[in-house]
Amino acid sequence: MSLFKQISILLSIVFTILFILIASISFNEIKDSAQKSLYQNVQNSVSNISLSITNAQADISTIKTVLNASFDNGNYEKIIFKDLDNNIVHQRGKKEESLEKKFPLWFLNFVNIDEVSASSTISQGWTVLGTLEVFADRDIFYNQIYAIFINLIITLVITFIVFLFVLSLLFKSILKPLSIIKEQSDSIMQNKFIFQKKIPFTLEFKSVTISINSMVEKIQNMFNHANEILKKNKELLYVDELTKLYNRRYLILKTSEYLEENSINHLGYIISIVLTRIDLLNKKVGYKKADKLFIEMANIMKELTLVNESNIISRTNAAEFIIILPRTKENDAKNIAKQLSISLNKILKNIKDEDIKLYMGLCTFEGERNHSDLLSKIDYTLSQSKILQDKDYFYMKNDDVYETRDNWRELINTALKENDYFNILYRDVLDIDSKEIVYKTISFEIKTKNKTYSYGEFIASVIELNLLEEVYLNIISKVLNIHRYNKKISIQIPSNFIENISFEKLRNIFDKNNSFKNIIFELEEDSFVKYYYNSLAFINIIEEYGFDIAIFNFMGISDDYNYLKSKKIEYIKVNQKFLETVENLDALNMVKMSLGIKLIATSINTKEELNALKNKDIKLIAGKITEGILYK
Repeated sequence: MSLFKQISILLSIVFTILFILIASISFNEIKDSAQKSLYQNVQNSVSNISLSITNAQADISTIKTVLNASFDNGNYEKIIFKDLDNNIVHQRGKKEESLEKKFPLWFLNFVNIDEVSASSTISQGWTVLGTLEVFADRDIFYNQIYAIFINLIITLVITFIVFLFVLSLLFKSILKPLSIIKEQSDSIMQNKFIFQKKIPFTLEFKSVTISINSMVEKIQNMFNHANEILKKNKELLYVDELTKLYNRRYLILKTSEYLEENSINHLGYIISIVLTRIDLLNKKVGYKKADKLFIEMANIMKELTLVNESNIISRTNAAEFIIILPRTKENDAKNIAKQLSISLNKILKNIKDEDIKLYMGLCTFEGERNHSDLLSKIDYTLSQSKILQDKDYFYMKNDDVYETRDNWRELINTALKENDYFNILYRDVLDIDSKEIVYKTISFEIKTKNKTYSYGEFIASVIELNLLEEVYLNIISKVLNIHRYNKKISIQIPSNFIENISFEKLRNIFDKNNSFKNIIFELEEDSFVKYYYNSLAFINIIEEYGFDIAIFNFMGISDDYNYLKSKKIEYIKVNQKFLETVENLDALNMVKMSLGIKLIATSINTKEELNALKNKDIKLIAGKITEGILYK
């Protein structure tokens, strides 16, 4: 409850008590005054009537005439004349009517006055004729008191309403800085850093505003510093200075991501290139010409291989290049390798030295346990290419038998029709301190009667057949229908889905399945790099329907990280290889502290990798080792 509401309630209670007290005291004073006035009037009336009878020297019949005239011309409840024996000689009175018909019962109970009367002895000379008693008309009293009471209540109510209205305006004016402070605090919770330029006059509010401004400035500076570090790290840690290609460190980081079972780039081909005797090349043509040669080689590789945004070219050392081609067909990979061999050897023709040679290897990647196994495979391919020099490149064939394109199309279309074909899997995110599951991440496979296809096996064909949107919309709908975990679960949305997303179809799914909100949608960092506006539009829809947002596959490849504070991010998933660099770890810790975002280390598969996190202040992990911790 807001401070203004609390003060309003308190003042209302105080004013109600004051209202009751003032109304009660005022009314009692008015009542007593009216009752005294009524008694004085009836006292005067009985005196006047007695005097009139005495002066008239009247007999009994004359007395009756005088009493009748007085009753008819006055406001009396009744007039009684009694003889000396206290017998009623003459009596006049009003017809009795129920007061409850004229006035509310509560009012009668509240006022409740007895009969008001005055008496006088009537005498003729020394002879006493009898006693005259006159009763005041209480109807007049009730009418007057009731009218006064109603007017009093109305006056007090209007007065208090006006007073409360004026007081509310005054409090709103006084508390206006507090609402601004609240708005500023709420914006900080949403990672929006608003600096309040208008400082309140009230001393306490002024102190709070200055403190919040100072905190906002510190948080903003912390985030900006982290942003600059991450941007510099992209150039310093991951990019080869000469060729502007990625380096070995980035290759290891990216292959760790690609080798994840649930990566959309789980399989493909690798081309490895090496130029021998670079020392001799430098002596023969000079360092500048050698550098120019490597730049020319890099440009040829970019031209021939960067047809797919997921392809990666890296210069792993001075004379070695590795090209990753995920989701690429065998024939396409062979053609790229052949064209590279022809084009690269062409620019080396002018260097006439048999010791300076170009070797190339081609191999597949799929199912390797880690990047070390993959690099060993690449090294073997290169070593074989040096032995078998009669070909443009050495091809290390894969003996696996793959489904044909038509078979994949039929299988995926059947899975879309038969909802049971898509089998939902869950991977745990674990708190290493409490050993409790914090989140569950969705994955899925295609399960037929005869065979089960893992995500990595079929996803490349899904993309090739332009069915990625349909598949993921199907999965989102299915998860919204079946999910009943008390833990939050997350759905990882690949950047390819964001590229061509149908917002209308997504809204239709949310409209039909809008009962469960305990779901997080994870976006790749790559989505913000390549499809920034689509990503923001997607996030707006997610927030509109009450779901949460997170980032996965964070690799530090953005040119700017302000998107992290554009919306409230639940957590960032970072490959453990990325955290091996101190600069990256420090920058992410600053992001975590400034924006309140959790960090989850992924690909934690061994005890060694788990132990490496102990001094990095990261408590949430994902990877194969979680099974060993939970179920040992």
